[in-house]
Amino acid sequence: MIGKRQMAKYLENYFIEQRFPVPGEYTQDLEEYFSEIIDKEKLDCTSRLKAAYELGTLNGFKSGHRYSLALQMSMAGTVALKRYAKLAARFR
Repeated sequence: MIGKRQMAKYLENYFIEQRFPVPGEYTQDLEEYFSEIIDKEKLDCTSRLKAAYELGTLNGFKSGHRYSLALQMSMAGTVALKRYAKLAARFR
């Protein structure tokens, strides 16, 4: 089973590779983050579609009664979003 740190590192790398926008200062939840991306009309369609896909995946875990996996993703996502925001702040 993959640990929270490993999953957080994977998510952080995924955000970098997919060139997702930097999360807002108060964004700490994956669902909220992906929803914000989807709602930003100024972003390119590719990023918005990727965010919609990922949000659908998270909702699919819940619909499939995979609550422990959804919780694990949420916890790792919180760590990854914080790391991603700090990394982006260094390169501004």
